[in-house]
Amino acid sequence: MTVTAHIVDTNNSRIKCYVLETTEFPGNHTAERIVDRLENICIEWSILDKIVCLVSDTCNLMKKVGFDFSKGQHTLFRSALHTVICLGWFGCTDHLINLCVNDAIRKLDEAKNVVAIVRHIVSFVRNSHLANETLNKYQSSLGKS
Repeated sequence: MTVTAHIVDTNNSRIKCYVLETTEFPGNHTAERIVDRLENICIEWSILDKIVCLVSDTCNLMKKVGFDFSKGQHTLFRSALHTVICLGWFGCTDHLINLCVNDAIRKLDEAKNVVAIVRHIVSFVRNSHLANETLNKYQSSLGKS
């Protein structure tokens, strides 16, 4: 299981990303166990009161994790200038786009054929050192190495 944190650096309006933990997660992957682990990670990093939302893939288990994680257990701070509200769970947009594109490809015969050809070419180049060398030389000649 990998947990990342993404923050906006208000000094320069840039997004910063941090990997908080990558570890094996043996046993049943239940919402309760995942929520417990997420809470422990947030406590270890002293960020439990700073979580604005949880973003994950869109499977039902992770939707439940997102709902349970944000279920009124995080009282976020209020000040004269700021109020931070826990927005709950959001499905990852990249994951949703990937699901849509893969679904469309599976339904279009022409797209399936193109993907099959590209996979064959990639497999050939990966498994043939001569083909790989030829591709690298060609890319270098185009300034794309």
